[in-house]
Amino acid sequence: MRLRSASSFSLLPLAAASLLFAACGTEGAATNAAEDDVTSGADTAVKEQTIGNCWLYATAAWTEALHLNATGQTVDVSEGYWSFWYWFEEVVGGDLALRELDVNDPITEGGWWGVAAEIIGRYGWMREQDFRSDAVGTKATWHKEAVEAMNASLQNGLLADPLVRTDRVKVLRELARIWKLDAGLLAELEKVFGVGAVKTFGRGASPSTRIQLADTLRSIGSDGKKVVTLADVLGKQEVGSTIGEGRRTGAEAWSELRYQFANDDAGAKTRRAILANVQNTLHHKTPVPIAWGVGNAVNGVYGGTQSYVNGLHESVLVDYAATDVPGAGALELGVPVTDEKILEAALDPATKITHFRLKNSWGSDPFYSEEEWRQFGYGGAPPTEAKSSYLPAKPGYNDLDIAYVDSRLQGVESWYGLNSHNMLAVALPNALRFPVARQALKRAFVTFDGYRASDFSVTGGADGTCASAAKKSGLTGSWAALITQGTVDSKTTFPTEGVLYRAIHLKRGTYRASPIALGAYPGVTQYGVATTNDVWSTIDAGGACATNGTATSATGATTSVACNQRRSLICVER
Repeated sequence: MRLRSASSFSLLPLAAASLLFAACGTEGAATNAAEDDVTSGADTAVKEQTIGNCWLYATAAWTEALHLNATGQTVDVSEGYWSFWYWFEEVVGGDLALRELDVNDPITEGGWWGVAAEIIGRYGWMREQDFRSDAVGTKATWHKEAVEAMNASLQNGLLADPLVRTDRVKVLRELARIWKLDAGLLAELEKVFGVGAVKTFGRGASPSTRIQLADTLRSIGSDGKKVVTLADVLGKQEVGSTIGEGRRTGAEAWSELRYQFANDDAGAKTRRAILANVQNTLHHKTPVPIAWGVGNAVNGVYGGTQSYVNGLHESVLVDYAATDVPGAGALELGVPVTDEKILEAALDPATKITHFRLKNSWGSDPFYSEEEWRQFGYGGAPPTEAKSSYLPAKPGYNDLDIAYVDSRLQGVESWYGLNSHNMLAVALPNALRFPVARQALKRAFVTFDGYRASDFSVTGGADGTCASAAKKSGLTGSWAALITQGTVDSKTTFPTEGVLYRAIHLKRGTYRASPIALGAYPGVTQYGVATTNDVWSTIDAGGACATNGTATSATGATTSVACNQRRSLICVER
């Protein structure tokens, strides 16, 4: 297995909504896992990304496997086609954009499964050979070239002009140039979606021969028997949720389920229920998209506890290994199980998952080269063989030790919080066999106005200020301030273990960030405007301020502040 320098994927940092993905090299050979997995699900060819769109590669691998398992037919879905529309949305300020466009920053390459689901619903899909027939097998080159051409256009080319970026016709045609689409395909795009792409599927667009609806692909339903369409599986975005949350509705719909739960007995039971649902989905010969933290690996195996994560990534789970299966003992990776009684027993709470196998998008080279190893920041020479306790993954695949899965993320605390795990989230059918309470992401904002410490002289005054600020901007709900008053830390009044927050909605229809840890800087006011205002962090008991208090900057720096000076508040939804 090889890693290269990470590009922005996965779960968004506060300032730049993008998920960190690893880049890779050449396209791998076709692989079929039907004969050597516990779960016996058919699989398509291993591919190799070269830009930070692992989330789209994972979605494509998942989609291709769904269709293959349901129909026996192999299809090569174009990841570039989805990247094309993702960039279009970012440039024109569409609601699929995960950040405010900054021409001085690279175009966003990262995202996650929930965004991909929405892209497919709106723009459908294309076969690789139909999107770029000249580029099949050379995506290692042309995806990278597209990124370079896109950033050049944003910085000193056509798209550097803000007036041009408001012209959807010019933007669409510039993207067609950047991706080197032939004139016939551009004409087809404009016929399907209208000149300037003013239509989407469900809103006036009609499919063509090459640009197809999601309902032309198939999947095995949640019962493991009936055949449904990919449109059924994608469902619709849940009312009141964000695109990035990946919460979808529909009888056969899937949603993203976060793996961040309390580290106690209840939390352990919840995680076991999530893992059992992953198993059950795999038993139906259906892979599972996974967002996870990338760290050091040995011979393709991520094993043991991990103290630091180098980046975030998305792949698909295809198999697992387990011990203590009642009546059966151990299930191994690469050993098929067809006995339904054993598969049923494997779902028992007593079963212990030991490894997950995932299909990756880093090509099929089994090892790091010494140069790649050092470029990625590791000292010494790369390992030449697996530790005896680890199971080596086959080329194009990686194995995740359950101890690694359950390790806590470090190094990305500002994105996902100290309570996050290396397995961040999985996409699963809503019709879960083992119900799991979904985490509600409460909102947070920084007050637009600044306040003197004396404004909080009444107990609970800071909470009242937050409530008033929220009301002025039309935000509903109950709000409280994140501020320590004397010995009373307001964070103790909020659930902290396994509960995350998100910045409120921006005016352009995007979210500034993915879930953040309690106390992390939200970076947006109650009016949906980005901010770097300093915020009060401590004052005297009861809100009094005899001399001074402390404030915290957007970067986390703490300073002493005179009582009569004004600072903002971080307000959190209860």
